[in-house]
Amino acid sequence: MIAVNEPAPFVTHVSDLLTLEPRKSGPVTFILRLGSAAPIKHIEPKPARDGIYIPELTFPKPGDWTVSLAIPLEGKDHVISLPPIKVYASHEELHAALPAGQADGISFLKEQQWKVPTKTETVQLRQTGDTQSLAVPESAIVDEGDDHVVFVQLAGETFEERSVETGRRAGGFVHILSCLSSGDRAVTKGANAVAEAQYAIGGHDHGDEQVVELTQDEIERYAIELGPAGPGQIEVHVSVFQKDLPLVKAGQQVKVAMEPAIGKVQGKISYVGPIVGEKTRTAPARIVLDNTSGTLRPGTFVTAEVLVDKVTAKVVVPKDVIQDINDNPAVFVKSDHGFEPRTVTLGRANDV
Repeated sequence: MIAVNEPAPFVTHVSDLLTLEPRKSGPVTFILRLGSAAPIKHIEPKPARDGIYIPELTFPKPGDWTVSLAIPLEGKDHVISLPPIKVYASHEELHAALPAGQADGISFLKEQQWKVPTKTETVQLRQTGDTQSLAVPESAIVDEGDDHVVFVQLAGETFEERSVETGRRAGGFVHILSCLSSGDRAVTKGANAVAEAQYAIGGHDHGDEQVVELTQDEIERYAIELGPAGPGQIEVHVSVFQKDLPLVKAGQQVKVAMEPAIGKVQGKISYVGPIVGEKTRTAPARIVLDNTSGTLRPGTFVTAEVLVDKVTAKVVVPKDVIQDINDNPAVFVKSDHGFEPRTVTLGRANDV
């Protein structure tokens, strides 16, 4: 929500719906209009980071503004309309109009959606014989025990889990008998990753977030670069707790625990995100793994062990052998007469 003459960060995600990757370079122009008055234009020269433009926009008058985004390409501006913006005359009016709460849901970062990747489609009626019924692609259905779940996009990075009743399957589609409506946007690619985001991926707030989706004609004109994980590699995304961030850095060696048949895979941290999620108090980190064998699958839930330091020690023991005797740490040592306690001085310890 915005007050008049107050610069407001306007976080805008620009995605290529064909490759599901972010736009990584080039300017865009934000066009602000109030009624029939002359438009105000703001040129943002490049993304703040891949796919994310963060201009500071100022609205000089209160009212209902329309905002559009112009993307220059091959000598022509491709204009995309964004949702309207309500601008208030004062902070008092703004605070009086604040909503009671925000939409609840699963927070799944747009950066994660680009990397998995994730795609949403509008739920529509499909013809089956003489009748029409709602249907979604089979890829939209996530099985959680005996329940069938579909994830619906509430906002750019917010999703809602809905347990649905399913009907017949035909032609790669599943007919939905309950809990979805025509016009809902369901996750049709990367749904399992959204499911795992409930437990593994932190969220953050972008304020007045707008998710920009390009038309097919515009998509075909874009040349999207490959992500940092090249051929024969795969990127793994993990969440790092705030307390551990001072210890975790790019370049560190990591062991990633995959499914039992694969075991642990050695990799290296390529990036640690600077933003800590407000609710989860975690920041995202990326790990690049070798995947020339093709056995590592995107969307798989993993855990990671990060080697933060190496220390040479003359004597080490497992943590569980340390006993507390008369408020002093001790270990039991085998002797000719059985086991005898010895008081010890402890040094550094790891978390294992």
